[in-house]
Amino acid sequence: MELPPPEALPQLLRQALAGEAQGPLQAVVAESLARGLRPFLVGGFVRDLLLGQPTPHDLDLVLPGDAIPVARALEEKPGWHVLVHGRFRTAALRAGAIGLDLATARRERYARPGALPSVEAPASLEEDLFRRDFTVNAMALSLAPDSFGRLHDPYGGRHDLAAGLLRVLHERSFKDDATRLWRACRYAARLGLRLETRTGRLARRDAGYIMSVGHDRVRHELERIFQEERPEKALALAQRYRLLVQIHPALTWDGWLSRRLAAARRTSGSPWFIPQGALPRTNLTEANLTSANLSSLYWGLWLYRLEASALGEVLRTLNIAGRRALPLEALPGVKRKVARLAQGSRPSALARRLDPFDPLSLQVAYLAQGPGARRRLLAHYLQEGRPTRPLLRGADLQALGVPAGPALGRILEALRDARLDKRVKTREDEAALVRRLVASGA
Repeated sequence: MELPPPEALPQLLRQALAGEAQGPLQAVVAESLARGLRPFLVGGFVRDLLLGQPTPHDLDLVLPGDAIPVARALEEKPGWHVLVHGRFRTAALRAGAIGLDLATARRERYARPGALPSVEAPASLEEDLFRRDFTVNAMALSLAPDSFGRLHDPYGGRHDLAAGLLRVLHERSFKDDATRLWRACRYAARLGLRLETRTGRLARRDAGYIMSVGHDRVRHELERIFQEERPEKALALAQRYRLLVQIHPALTWDGWLSRRLAAARRTSGSPWFIPQGALPRTNLTEANLTSANLSSLYWGLWLYRLEASALGEVLRTLNIAGRRALPLEALPGVKRKVARLAQGSRPSALARRLDPFDPLSLQVAYLAQGPGARRRLLAHYLQEGRPTRPLLRGADLQALGVPAGPALGRILEALRDARLDKRVKTREDEAALVRRLVASGA
């Protein structure tokens, strides 16, 4: 890749920080320098600046010295919100729309694979960068006025980025923190990088440590993958390095799934394609799916082909339970019901079969179908059948002589059936049908 030369970085950094971030960063720099500490921007911001990509609003800063007094001083300023994490000598700061993670430069040691690290601080900048996941994330840019924009790159991150390589910093990297395996797949897919030869060999060797970090952290990494613009690329890499089978032997990734995810992105722009029920993360009310809502469809498609027993085991392994699990748990039942749908069924009969299911489950089933009658039936139901309701409401029915209670519900269902089957069109048509039903004792 063509990267800007080091001498261009000060100007690029000024341009990147010219917006809302400028004031908060200047405050951090001033407080740091007042205590004899030189602040550095690190991590993804530096990488993305070199790549010419949009830089994030949430910034990571490192101080080779204690960051906590700096954070405490900023806490006293109007408009600043500060949360200190004493164990790790870090603080999360927010000023308006800008988030800043301020860290004391530190060394980390892992007592066992997957354990949270023990922290030794303060440390040098080079020691702090060495604890990071990949060389392309182990670069720093000085914010001190006398060296503003100077790149600190002790482990060759810029060279690796230019060569399109993703490289771990040491042999135990994936054992210490197996979430780095997922991040390797995510960064490689997003940035168009490939795992350097030794890094790929370590990924295969250490794939068995995936669950050492705990079920919730694994689920969180998968959720982050599903929020990527093209998650299928990352999951294809996870398949290559045998990460998925560490969660459950039945989990896989293939071309069918990649095509289905692409179809989900195309279809999600349709105004009618809006799940309204329980979701793993969010509840949809917008005309178009957000990336988080689209990720719910991705989850469903990924798990759609699993048998009920394997699906239950995966959900338990990843701690997906309660309301979050409902549309996913419903998938085996949806598959059975969809398999029995028949062309020529009355719309009301179709609705009675499909109404009990969460819309998300049905939309996953729609996306999973190949061209044919079942796909058309699901599309018709989701687009027209499910939203259809009678024009008359309960109060209208009571005015027509329907008593409150079970009869009211039965007649509302009969009106919806009639609308679905095109037997009534207007309020007058519905009122006439209600009178007939009341007269017949329905």
